Amino acid sequence: MCAKRHYRLEDISKRRNKWNIDYFNYTNNLSLGSSLEVYQSGHKRFCPPNFLCGPATYDHCIIHYIFDGCGTYHNSQGDYEVGTHDAFLILPYETVTYESDSQDPWKYYWIGFNGPNAIQMLSLCGFSEENRVVHFDCSERLLALFDAVTHCEDTGIALECHLTGYLYEIFSAMIAANQTRISSAYAEHFYKAQQYIKMHYDDSSLSVSSIADYIGINRSHLYKVFDQIAHQSVSSYILDFRLQKAASLLKNSSAKIGEIANSCGFSEQSYFSNVFQRRYGISPSLYRKNPPEAKEDQNSVSIPS
Repeated sequence: MCAKRHYRLEDISKRRNKWNIDYFNYTNNLSLGSSLEVYQSGHKRFCPPNFLCGPATYDHCIIHYIFDGCGTYHNSQGDYEVGTHDAFLILPYETVTYESDSQDPWKYYWIGFNGPNAIQMLSLCGFSEENRVVHFDCSERLLALFDAVTHCEDTGIALECHLTGYLYEIFSAMIAANQTRISSAYAEHFYKAQQYIKMHYDDSSLSVSSIADYIGINRSHLYKVFDQIAHQSVSSYILDFRLQKAASLLKNSSAKIGEIANSCGFSEQSYFSNVFQRRYGISPSLYRKNPPEAKEDQNSVSIPS
């Protein structure tokens, strides 16, 4: 069995505009600490046949939207054939390659971003660990939004706000398109469940039954709602939400780890430490001393599914 190869994170600050590629790096401007932040964007107007990108690893999410042609995207899950009006997702800390078709090479836009809400928003768009390629019929709207991202002329905080606004508009278009594939009732139930979890995640007695009772549906239907929209179980979603809150508190507060665990709905500190270690690849105490984004090698950090 071949040994697993690890690739260093891409330093996107070293990228430059090239022939037929418009590239913009925004990482030096980030200052607001928003729930979503744009790291980079780009527009590939021409691509030679069989042009290979990667292997590459990034510390943020990237969506590529194909507006012409086709190609192949490869990650640890396998190979994905991607065509016009498809979008493919790259998640943080995974090594990927993608190659243009030999007969009809693709042209695409891309946008790179991260933040506490990134995985949740991607799930609402239809993306998941298992589903990395989603087709979007709202092609004209998405093309206009992606093009606008690559032509922002503001600077400083104004630029950051402008880019974040466009990112939310892109998500809005993708979510709206994805919701045509699921029932509106499912979307409404999921929204109500989200709100209930946000209000009660700090309560260790929060359960699937209490959420279902609040919405007025049975447990079985609630499981179907989360499977269709979030592509994960209700319990897994709650755990992800609590761990994200705990990680934020570890980085931004001086509260004791036991206090943080309790405030995020974990009745036992030992259980909290175990699940935190499994999710982030590092103990809560070490995470506080050296958060993942400040580490040079972060390949051990996992991403919520």
